[in-house]
Amino acid sequence: MAQDVWKAKGEQLERYLRMDTFPLGVNLLKKGDAFPEKTATPSSMGIKIAVCQATNIARRWGWSIGVTKDDIKCIPALISFGWREPESPDAVIDYLMSMAYFETKDAAIKTLRKMTIMEPNRFEKLYISPLAKTKLDPDVVVIYGNPAQMMRLAQDHEMAFSLPASQADDLITGLEATHKGGSRYPVQSYLLFETMHILQLEELEKRLKP
Repeated sequence: MAQDVWKAKGEQLERYLRMDTFPLGVNLLKKGDAFPEKTATPSSMGIKIAVCQATNIARRWGWSIGVTKDDIKCIPALISFGWREPESPDAVIDYLMSMAYFETKDAAIKTLRKMTIMEPNRFEKLYISPLAKTKLDPDVVVIYGNPAQMMRLAQDHEMAFSLPASQADDLITGLEATHKGGSRYPVQSYLLFETMHILQLEELEKRLKP
């Protein structure tokens, strides 16, 4: 899909949701796939970062950023992406317990069993870009916002929303239709009321010059 098409989609999402940060396009690149030109990488800056840092750089700074396993400092992310493998499940469980994420080892084991861990070598690189600037057709679109913004897309307790990139048109169509119908962000408040009586303000009003 043409780059200008994704630019338009990103701008439409920004228009209807008025987010503080850019919606993102994310690609899982396989071996041999190259990052687009002008993609920033942590290694080019001489640092290793967490995946959440990469997404924040893209959505807050507007950079297109690419990472490989050699760019990532977050060990749980490396394991989840299938880029590194622990010597045994106990290594991860011991880590979870040492960080006080769980009160009991049994709870840590149950959670670990439900964790999604990709098979090794499923993909080699991660490309994250503001949707309006992406140079690739994204695999996933990720949108960050506050609960009121997310309520326009999903349940009101969610703080991030993602969808298959192939469904972006349907999402924008729905946002456009409901926007025209009056369901908008920011949530419109009822303002046609008089403020409550505050004794101190009333006393001050009495002491104003005519």
